[in-house]
Amino acid sequence: MRSRLQQLRRRLHSLRSERGQAVTEFALVAPLFIFLLLALLQFALILNAQLVVADAAREGAREMAIQQPRGGSWQSTVAQAVLTDLQGGGLSATTAEYSPQFPYASGDLVEQDTQGDLATVTVTYR
Repeated sequence: MRSRLQQLRRRLHSLRSERGQAVTEFALVAPLFIFLLLALLQFALILNAQLVVADAAREGAREMAIQQPRGGSWQSTVAQAVLTDLQGGGLSATTAEYSPQFPYASGDLVEQDTQGDLATVTVTYR
């Protein structure tokens, strides 16, 4: 009977020490795991912003290539397309800069164009 009681005490003691070991391992690994999780989340947010900005530039160039200017100016037409697309992607439009250009047009780069010309829109988001 006494030996059985001693065996139970030993098992109980070994379980306590294993619990302490598990807590220690968790305390060492948890910060690294949380850091990696947050880094992955931040990378995903940056990638999403990059894709939204690229899509906004593409949409602005598309507007320049296939539409006639609304309101008499390419600047306002491109601005509306770019800002709408940025806001649709969840980005603040107040920190965006854009510059529409027709690279092969003669004279003024923005106003001298014909429908279907090559159009370039550069969008910078900060």
